[in-house]
Amino acid sequence: MLVVLREVTERRQMVETIRVMSLTDGLTGLLNRRGFTTLAEQQLRTSIRTRNRLWLVFADLDGLKDINDRLGHEAGDQALRDVSELLRTGTFREADLVARFGGDEFAILATEISPTEGTTLVQRIDDAVRRANETADRAFALSLSAGVALFDPDRPRTLDELIREADRHMYQAKHTQRTTDRPGVDQDAAGVDLGTMARSGNAPEVPGQAPRS
Repeated sequence: MLVVLREVTERRQMVETIRVMSLTDGLTGLLNRRGFTTLAEQQLRTSIRTRNRLWLVFADLDGLKDINDRLGHEAGDQALRDVSELLRTGTFREADLVARFGGDEFAILATEISPTEGTTLVQRIDDAVRRANETADRAFALSLSAGVALFDPDRPRTLDELIREADRHMYQAKHTQRTTDRPGVDQDAAGVDLGTMARSGNAPEVPGQAPRS
């Protein structure tokens, strides 16, 4: 009987380990795209019931190819881990969903902020990147471009729609190469939605990097 119970326990632990591995990014320990999508869609449904607004942040690590080319892929991996750490521990709260969405892209769903804090999120990212770049003996500077989209439960939209909007603001920020604290305003079929964009850090642009269409 004890052997059977131990085998059942070990099997359950293995299933849980596999489940966690399928939802997390192996390099950074953050949620992966699948994990983020699963939990974020659940959070959006909860937001509609509780009438709480949410902010979705989409961010891109600038110059990752340049870091890889100059210093090697190990340095590039370290840059991704550094960004993951500053987003997870230095920028957002424990209840927020933080993910490496793929490649050099990160997604965050902020769940414990007021509806007026879009620009505050941008400032948090700016401050965290600045602190990281002040660390002595860094081989490279970190630079992030970020876009923000508001989820309003009175005018609900899908997660894909929020990501597309935040992604658009992020690329506007990347290509204007500046930080702004004034939200842009988008008008769509769901009504008025706020979007904020920012560029953080001081690493150079990668020459020849083409904008996303």
